[in-house]
Amino acid sequence: MFNIQVYNSIAKSGLSKFDSKKFNISTEVVEPQAYLMRSHKLHGQPIPSSLVALARAGAGVNNIPVEEYTERGIVVFNTPGANANAVKELIVASLLIGSRDIIGGIEYANALIGINDFAEMNRLLEKEKKRFAGEEIFGKTLGIVGLGAIGSMVANLGSSLGMKVIGYDPAISVETAWQLSSKVKRMDSLETLLSQSDFVTLHVPAIPSTKDLINSKNLFECNLYAGKYKNFKGPLTVFGVTGPGWVYVVQAFPNPLPIDGIRQINYGNKLIDPDPVPQFTYALAYPTLPLDVTFFGFETGWKHLQDKYELSMNFSYFNDDDLVDKRKKGERYLNYLSATDLSDSVYIDYYDYANIYSNTPNLKGSLSLTYFDSFIKGLTTVITFKGTSPFDFVSGYFEATEEGKGEESQVGQSWSVNPGQIGGEIYSDIDLVYELNSNINIGFSIKNIFETQAPTFPLSPKIPRYFLLETGYNF
Repeated sequence: MFNIQVYNSIAKSGLSKFDSKKFNISTEVVEPQAYLMRSHKLHGQPIPSSLVALARAGAGVNNIPVEEYTERGIVVFNTPGANANAVKELIVASLLIGSRDIIGGIEYANALIGINDFAEMNRLLEKEKKRFAGEEIFGKTLGIVGLGAIGSMVANLGSSLGMKVIGYDPAISVETAWQLSSKVKRMDSLETLLSQSDFVTLHVPAIPSTKDLINSKNLFECNLYAGKYKNFKGPLTVFGVTGPGWVYVVQAFPNPLPIDGIRQINYGNKLIDPDPVPQFTYALAYPTLPLDVTFFGFETGWKHLQDKYELSMNFSYFNDDDLVDKRKKGERYLNYLSATDLSDSVYIDYYDYANIYSNTPNLKGSLSLTYFDSFIKGLTTVITFKGTSPFDFVSGYFEATEEGKGEESQVGQSWSVNPGQIGGEIYSDIDLVYELNSNINIGFSIKNIFETQAPTFPLSPKIPRYFLLETGYNF
């Protein structure tokens, strides 16, 4: 009769495999020949002289002093892959919870339990649901460190969910490699994997060689991005008018529609109004203008810099040279219309671009420095700087351009004087958050330290320097 000491809860379906005539299995055994366990910690526990073997239900052995057991001739077994499917499902659940803020949505819904008015509840849910939408994992990059029994299953499932899957495992076995989907791309280093991943999952044993696998050196990240606009929204333009009559816009439009020509108004497939549109009603649209506008930039961050700091930066460049070139040609065609230069008639194709501006700075960036336990323990200080290059801004009759600085609006509105380009200033905040205890946080902020107008648009209220005191309670 062999005595087996059982630690933790072991499934009956597993214990029933042992012949009761040959094995005495119990949680209290005298002179056990074997241990059967899960996560019970054996470090510092006396080792009986009768023990010859130990079986761990799981892959990790960090709860077992393997070297000490080996020196005494005790064989330590583990069972990698035994719970791989269960862990895989938990990983995917965590992935969805993290990307979709499901917990935040549940907490918000629970906060509405006391509302009995269905219409009011529906209004609140519709208003706030976007807060918890998160983002799709489809098309995102999943980085998997450790492609063993669990990691390979997570990789295959991630690929099935439409994710781009990359993996790193310097000791991957041939058997596991055969189990991996051909879509899983192998990375040569952990740093390469971290730099390309949107989500990272670790499947490695907790042993000395894997300690600090993720550390301050590999938490530096740098993402490059680029894009291109092939079309741009043009000025508001009349494309139809109901009824005859002489007004400038009608006269300029060669084929006005007849009375009651527009019979009804639809929004998609939904009928808004079945009545005929009144005469002298203009149908307006923003035409689509072909352009070749590119933008590119980078964002980078270094977390746990010297243990107490985090640094993040974001810079982007917007190249609208093609738009500027076409606008200049459109302006030259306007010269032809005013008979100042008849040779400019060749630029007729650029007429629609004459007053089109990107309303976007060519260069913008931000820099943020976080200092943990600053001055006193529990106090976090964040200093943020944001800025843009000067840029032209034109919307309707309002113009803020370098070329027209000081001029009044074309409609004679003296209150609307062209102030020149906007931007070109630095905006800065200081935020301090003190963690009073595990539940209560107190925050103090100084906003717009330099009293600049960098974050405002023309005609919007100016932002003064102001102070903000906040407190929060974590339930």
